[in-house]
Amino acid sequence: MGAVVSLAEAERRVVVTATTQPGATVAATILDWLARRPAIAGWDWIIDVRCAHLQATPMEIDQIATAFNAATSSQAFVIYVSEDPATHERCAQIAPKFRNRCFLVARTLTSAKSLLPRIMQII
Repeated sequence: MGAVVSLAEAERRVVVTATTQPGATVAATILDWLARRPAIAGWDWIIDVRCAHLQATPMEIDQIATAFNAATSSQAFVIYVSEDPATHERCAQIAPKFRNRCFLVARTLTSAKSLLPRIMQII
């Protein structure tokens, strides 16, 4: 299963969407983009995994965490878009590997996008 990436430069936001098309996994796609544009590691990320996909391996999670942690960033967010209740638990398991990064889960892409401005107002 593949993944598609879109960048919102003005909002400093990356959206990764799992697809049914053949291609790199979600994690491999994220790692590829981080290698090409390391600065985006400090941006907010929305990762839509509602489509069937391969979960990241522990090594891939460690590599992504290393890239995110190397970015000079204040608090940033990763919002997973998922209808799978287990996503909350997976986020809780990987969150300690990431500095200055808050993990959230939303059920729709629209909900995920709407969370960021609301979160920033609360902080």
